[in-house]
Amino acid sequence: MKSALEHNNPAIVNPLLNKVTENYQPCIEMLAQSHKIVVEGELESFLKSIIISSKRNKKLLLEKSSFYGNVGLLKFLLFRSKEKWEDSDLVKSLENTVMVDNPWAVEVVLENFKK
Repeated sequence: MKSALEHNNPAIVNPLLNKVTENYQPCIEMLAQSHKIVVEGELESFLKSIIISSKRNKKLLLEKSSFYGNVGLLKFLLFRSKEKWEDSDLVKSLENTVMVDNPWAVEVVLENFKK
């Protein structure tokens, strides 16, 4: 799956997403590390299903996205998903983006504080 995500090939990624129905953690890790993905269509629906599956998965998705400085996922999670986030989760995501030294990821997280 990681190779399919790296090449951002929806024809390969979308059928794989349909196979993941539980234990989202490895998938969250791979998604967070894949900076080339475009969050739209079936991937967007899949991410929404992860978010609603549990508070733990929702928090893990934000944490890993910020840990790896994944700007695309951060934009989706913080703005397009319309999710409400705990202040502690947002502070942790800011710390993660600063530590990964990705100024674009830091900017996305800081923009969320302004809204």
